Amino acid sequence: LTALQSKSKRLSNTLYPWAFSKRFTDISRLVRSFQEDYGIVFSVGNAGFKSALLMILHIRENLGCDLPVEVFYNGEKDLQLSSIESLSLIQGVAVKNLQDYFTIAHDRNYHSKPFAILASSFKKVFYLDDDVVLFHSPKTMFNESRIFKTYGSLFFKGPSYTAGNSQWARWFLKSPSITANTTRFFRGISKDEVDASVMLFDKSRLSIVHALLTTCHLNLKDVRESGLDKQLPGDKETYWLALELLRIPYKLSPYNAGAAGTLQILDSGRVVPTSVCGPLAHMNENRK
Repeated sequence: LTALQSKSKRLSNTLYPWAFSKRFTDISRLVRSFQEDYGIVFSVGNAGFKSALLMILHIRENLGCDLPVEVFYNGEKDLQLSSIESLSLIQGVAVKNLQDYFTIAHDRNYHSKPFAILASSFKKVFYLDDDVVLFHSPKTMFNESRIFKTYGSLFFKGPSYTAGNSQWARWFLKSPSITANTTRFFRGISKDEVDASVMLFDKSRLSIVHALLTTCHLNLKDVRESGLDKQLPGDKETYWLALELLRIPYKLSPYNAGAAGTLQILDSGRVVPTSVCGPLAHMNENRK
């Protein structure tokens, strides 16, 4: 058993040297750091501080959700000390520096998100972008989502902007699953499949931990700049593609993305009854 553990540690360190060079020495120590059962995670820089602060207060005061919150930033220049202090004053909120956990680039962008999810102390993670507005408590999703309970992850579909590159997708994944083959991404309909502003992960499942490690690897700066950025818009698709690479089952939310806003009004004053101007909107599995 000791020999097997030693080999496993060497393999993990070889595959993910950025993950096991600071706080964690191997994957077992990483898993043992997940001490809290449930929690909410944000990845926030200076630009997103105000919206994240308002969102946390909304979750606490309007939705009545007391789940612990962890806010991650990437390096001392990413989030001002005054902002860190303001967030830390809210009960149940901890603010943490990703640089204390992993050896990664000091860049502020979407690519910090999977590292925050992985570093969090929660077994079950509700990830939120700072500009999201919730109408239901995160506890509702944890308790009611059949997809999350079955697969250990939950993703919502994003909008279709422009045609995708299914040729590259099928080169990247030689044997895609049935789920992948039904996506707009693999059918060349859209270069966007998932909206990564709201996601759920169950890190008590080792398979999900490995998937997040793979997701983080795909979001490393040198990996992105070696060519992946040309094919993938940000971090959005890397979460389910990592599950595909590791042959881990998953399922997307069944409903398409919508919009919450007002009907479009043309310059002529005519109202377009089939066009809504506003932010992205999602329904859960119970159509709420």
